[in-house]
Amino acid sequence: MEAQGLSTAEVADMIAVNKSTLSRSLRVGAFSGKVRQRLRNIIDPVRSDESVSELVRKALRIISASDKLRVRAERLLIEALDQSAASK
Repeated sequence: MEAQGLSTAEVADMIAVNKSTLSRSLRVGAFSGKVRQRLRNIIDPVRSDESVSELVRKALRIISASDKLRVRAERLLIEALDQSAASK
């Protein structure tokens, strides 16, 4: 995760679990049903039994996560362009 520029806290926030829960899951190499379900919800976010408020909450988490990733991608692009310009 850190190689992609994301902290454990940021990823935990994206999937709406406690940072210590995610850290423990990563350390032991196994994910609880709760964490697996949260990850599944990000990958396949719409279930027919979800209420509108649950869908809105989920959509807002996904938007927040994508915004954070977009900002990191922009920083990487700027860094690459700066390095390219400096090497000329």
